Amino acid sequence: MKQTEIGLIPDDWEVKTLGDLFEMKAGGDVDKNHFSSYTNNTFKYKIFSNGLENEGIYGYTDFPKYKGNAITITGRGTVGVAMYRKEDFDAVIRLLVLNSKQEKVTENFFISELINSIVKFPNESTGVPQLTVPQIKDVQIPLPPFEEQQRIAKALSDVDALITTTEKLIQKKKNIKQGTMQNLLTGKKRLPGFGPQTKSPTYKQTELGPIPEDWKVMSFYELFDICTETISVDSIKKESYIGTENMLQDKMGVIKNEIELNYLKVREYRKQDILVSNIRPYLKKICFADKNGGCSTDVLVFRKKRNTDSADFLFKIVSDDRFFNIVNDNAVGTKMPRGDKNIIKQVLFALPSKEEQTAIANVLSSMDKEIETLNIKLEKYRNLKTAMMQQLLTGKIRL
Repeated sequence: MKQTEIGLIPDDWEVKTLGDLFEMKAGGDVDKNHFSSYTNNTFKYKIFSNGLENEGIYGYTDFPKYKGNAITITGRGTVGVAMYRKEDFDAVIRLLVLNSKQEKVTENFFISELINSIVKFPNESTGVPQLTVPQIKDVQIPLPPFEEQQRIAKALSDVDALITTTEKLIQKKKNIKQGTMQNLLTGKKRLPGFGPQTKSPTYKQTELGPIPEDWKVMSFYELFDICTETISVDSIKKESYIGTENMLQDKMGVIKNEIELNYLKVREYRKQDILVSNIRPYLKKICFADKNGGCSTDVLVFRKKRNTDSADFLFKIVSDDRFFNIVNDNAVGTKMPRGDKNIIKQVLFALPSKEEQTAIANVLSSMDKEIETLNIKLEKYRNLKTAMMQQLLTGKIRL
């Protein structure tokens, strides 16, 4: 290893500036002759500081066109985020575009990963953060030999492929689960052993539409209490506290609270209660309590009333998008909309017998466990890539 202006790097690596290696342009400042034309003015590509977004831009017919194998760096808002762009791309706004000056000097996927991992760009703006070409051209980076860049890029892209494949599989499993929920929770599909086993089962018409004849419609108020009892903070562990800030969006549960509690009392919840964030219900924050604890007053605590219902099944029906859509459509307030408890109490559900509730909940819980296993695997892949980047991009491990 040798000591350089940017720290220790391997003896056969170099220190180069981005200006040494790349031609740089600010988004949109290319010659008119290099523009690409569109005929549909109602649908354009608009690349913001956080990536590519499809939106309507009215009144424009020409946009700059850039060659692939380039690197873009976000230049406004969330600045300094690099992305490797393999294919040609259009309509760059608020991005800096880097094209290699020479062939077989930079492997641009490798450089984009290096920028995201170890480069800190200067920020001289006072209002909205922004980067310019003059600000980044003198930024120094460690540069391995081209062949080593390629090997590192291959290793990182292989992990990226694992991450992408796992993400797609998780989404596929979620879609399958959603379809299964829609069928099982409405009785459109019955599990073996429940209901008449015929090709043409009979249904009855209800406020929720057709449901099996042996099911019934019940209101939220008939199924749940909305609990508001409080307990002393001293009687709970801080790890068991649940606030809206440590509840995850899209029904992903909660993360452990590590913040000290500066309250005297909190709302009580008990094992098998359902906890739902009442702020911005469109975020779909919900969890099923596996122990006793305390929560924020912005978290609603639903407790089942009847022993003739399965707690797991009730969690499934409250977790359904239909419930969140009703609450969100009737939320009160604009900046921080909140669910209306009076509306919540009126929400209707279709209920089978407790035995069928339990069977349905078991099927859906098995699907949840499969998704959870894939999420754990995904997190391992992401951590693996982070560890690889820390070692490979600094030359601590050589390929």
